[in-house]
Amino acid sequence: MNFSAAFQCAKCPQNGNPELGPACPCWWETIQDDGQGRQRVVRACAWVQLPHFLIHFARTNTSAAAAVESTRNEIVEGFVELGRTVRETAAFLPNLGAEKQRLRGPSTALPGSNQRPPADSGSE
Repeated sequence: MNFSAAFQCAKCPQNGNPELGPACPCWWETIQDDGQGRQRVVRACAWVQLPHFLIHFARTNTSAAAAVESTRNEIVEGFVELGRTVRETAAFLPNLGAEKQRLRGPSTALPGSNQRPPADSGSE
């Protein structure tokens, strides 16, 4: 590899491909999106491009973190609603069990707090 011009910034070869002559590994040719769907090739030193990449990376990660936080908040709201529904259902079930017992007799009653389900109920 012909990186004979590596890090000689005063005489930069503006080439990152050693097969094309003297080159520097810090010469980057990258494709960047301008945010409107257009792409362009940027040819510059890594020391010039790197700050732009880091800023873009930080902005991209911030928006991803915001999306994750939004999703997390929706999940939390769903669990809060689920908890509310379970509490309301639990408050209603003792009355339902008593009503079933009154209508159908003891054989169909839901187990109360002092009753255990039959041993063959499938719970292990």
